[in-house]
Amino acid sequence: MHLACSVSTPAESTAPHYHNSSPTIRYYSSRLAMFLPGDALATTIPFKVTTDTPHMILEVQSETSKATSDSELCPLRKLFQEMEDEGIVDTSIMGHSCARAGTQDQTAGEDDFFIVKPNNVVPLFSYTWVSTGHKFSTCASAFPREVLDASPVLVRYWRMAYMKADQELMPRKPLYFLRRSMSLNATSFVRLL
Repeated sequence: MHLACSVSTPAESTAPHYHNSSPTIRYYSSRLAMFLPGDALATTIPFKVTTDTPHMILEVQSETSKATSDSELCPLRKLFQEMEDEGIVDTSIMGHSCARAGTQDQTAGEDDFFIVKPNNVVPLFSYTWVSTGHKFSTCASAFPREVLDASPVLVRYWRMAYMKADQELMPRKPLYFLRRSMSLNATSFVRLL
């Protein structure tokens, strides 16, 4: 597969695509050779959160229909605090234990925060690896997880749904964003992987 030759980090961006002496390119060439379409490990993403600082997107249910929309990207801590402001307390995250650390007086002056720890078994998100027929919104499905994770341009954020019955945030399909804003014209392009 020649796809691996297009993977580059910012330090390698001036190297030609065929430059095989790069350890990064050799690494991904060998990793891609290990994954074949349909390989469950290549398309499985563990959902594991260790602090209350990662940014997430909340899937919001419409009040008038069954449709959902996405909230703005926000830190998990802010999401918990907004839920508390709405009277929703003791919210947990699927596969994790969550506890309030306390007020500034109780935490030696630090900001009010939440302690989040993964359980022994964490939820896994799996997607179907399809190599053709993608629209822009589904193009991540054409690549194994390790290639997406190694991208110097893309970053993954989790979309979360709130399950009222369990008072629990549950991971949904992750979304990929550019790490920084870019201005492109009709003839420019950006290498994502």
